[in-house]
Amino acid sequence: MFRRVQTEKLHKAINELPEKQKKRLILHYFQELTYVEIAEWEKCSTRAVEYSIHGAIQSLKKFFEKN
Repeated sequence: MFRRVQTEKLHKAINELPEKQKKRLILHYFQELTYVEIAEWEKCSTRAVEYSIHGAIQSLKKFFEKN
């Protein structure tokens, strides 16, 4: 039960992220793509992907601190 509740909270938190952050976070953590692979696929810099994922993680931390 607890695990299901936590999973639901995680899904809610991810869905509240800006679209670009959400997509990059999912590609990295759930599809296991590297920053380089994501950057090549999106035709952007690796640094942009890194900043985006870092921002997503910070947003998720804030979400879980509040909830």
